[in-house]
Amino acid sequence: MIPDFGDHVVDFTSGGYTTQLSCKYMAPGLTFSDLMNIYHEAEKEFKEQDNLSGNPSLWKDSRGVYAVTQAILKAIYDDDNRSG
Repeated sequence: MIPDFGDHVVDFTSGGYTTQLSCKYMAPGLTFSDLMNIYHEAEKEFKEQDNLSGNPSLWKDSRGVYAVTQAILKAIYDDDNRSG
């Protein structure tokens, strides 16, 4: 069973009308949009010599996936996010 981390809800105003937009959190405090931003920011840090690294997390194809995975694990296991 996939855990439910709740909903991210924002008020959106346009043309004098306000409505609420919502989406599910993919991890505690992280929306799909947040994760995509993390992925793309990590890719921007790529340098051509990183492809020669012995650390696969620095390779271009792996960098974004690694950053997103780390963000999800931090969101789930970080002491600040634990209840009790």
